[in-house]
Amino acid sequence: MARDEVARGFAPGAHASTFGGNPLACAAACEVLERILEDGLLDNTRATGEHLERRLGALVAKHRPGKASPRGCVETRGRGLLRGIALDGDAAPIVERCRERGLLVSVAGGTVVRFAPALIVTAVELDEAVDALDAALSA
Repeated sequence: MARDEVARGFAPGAHASTFGGNPLACAAACEVLERILEDGLLDNTRATGEHLERRLGALVAKHRPGKASPRGCVETRGRGLLRGIALDGDAAPIVERCRERGLLVSVAGGTVVRFAPALIVTAVELDEAVDALDAALSA
């Protein structure tokens, strides 16, 4: 769906979507936008993202590499709820230890433990996740 002047720029067959624009897809999109706006999802994301950043920052300070712990955390990265902790070595063993503790995180770039929680996550759930990461780093 486009204005005539815009539609002239679409070559037949170049742009298509089997499900785009149908009533169900449009209703779902409208409901998602309504939930984002009415349920304060963006405010929650900002607040929980800041909470996660503080908690991860404390972990970095606690697990800095040194004489007692030759491997450790270097820095936090990210924005909002897409956050990570950069390690000074391979992140895969830490991700595996997290998984054993019920926390699903991923590896980014080989040395970063990446968090990508749902936007509806709570501070309590994030605390549980960071505690599991702390245990994995301490193991």
